[in-house]
Amino acid sequence: MVVMLLCLAGYLTYDLRASSPDGLVHRLLAGLGIALAGAVAGKLAGLLWAHARLARLLRLQAQARAGADEARG
Repeated sequence: MVVMLLCLAGYLTYDLRASSPDGLVHRLLAGLGIALAGAVAGKLAGLLWAHARLARLLRLQAQARAGADEARG
């Protein structure tokens, strides 16, 4: 959601500062498209972050198990 809002805010800032001959409908659709692209990018970034954290957790658990096995025997 954060990436989507940043993309939308960036587009709105650009759209307000740049003079565009495009109509209102075109500008609204472009803004919605950019917001959707930002939402998809944010979702993918969140999934990659969660995957990296899960991989790290599994690696730490495997190391802890290996250390416990060495201590036992």
